[in-house]
Amino acid sequence: MKKMLLILSFLVLSIIPSVIADCNGNESFCDDFNDGNADGWILGDGNWVVKSGEFSQDMAAFITEYNSAILGDYNWYNYTLEGDFKIISDTFSGGHADFFVYLNTNDSATPPLYNGYKFAVSRYAGGYWAVYPYKNSVYDSSFFSQPTPFPINLNQVYHVRIIANNSLFSFYLNNILLGQFTDDYYTSGKIGLATGQGDIHFDNVEVYS
Repeated sequence: MKKMLLILSFLVLSIIPSVIADCNGNESFCDDFNDGNADGWILGDGNWVVKSGEFSQDMAAFITEYNSAILGDYNWYNYTLEGDFKIISDTFSGGHADFFVYLNTNDSATPPLYNGYKFAVSRYAGGYWAVYPYKNSVYDSSFFSQPTPFPINLNQVYHVRIIANNSLFSFYLNNILLGQFTDDYYTSGKIGLATGQGDIHFDNVEVYS
């Protein structure tokens, strides 16, 4: 289910467009897709559908390398993005699930989507994660990628948490801190989901501050 709230404080004034629904009431945005739709998401390339309470994109790289969905407001800042993902199948063991924060793009998620900070988890080499700061649609290769602390298996649910706190970004996988970096090129923006080389499912996407 989806829930939108108005967050108002002396630090933040951010209106998140209303969708419908109900989560636990503590989030700025929450979608568990149990209502069977993806209202509020702007869908780009790929075959995005909600099935069995999950937001899935099952078009692999044979058609398009990156398939994306975006949501939110350019003025969102200092927030946490959380969500679950599951790789159902992939090509060459390279399926990856991507989460964007501080995403700055137009209102179409058609590529290039890349203006913001992407955290990717892949089955490549048994499990890999990477940070891609995309600036003007080009990623800064000076940032890092590392093996995951455990294998990334098919049909297993993994939980991602990204904390954007001013210019400090912290990335967690299954509540394990994988890394942090600082960058202030983008200081606010939407959230996004993207996939590559596989049938990837997302669930329980939350944004809160």
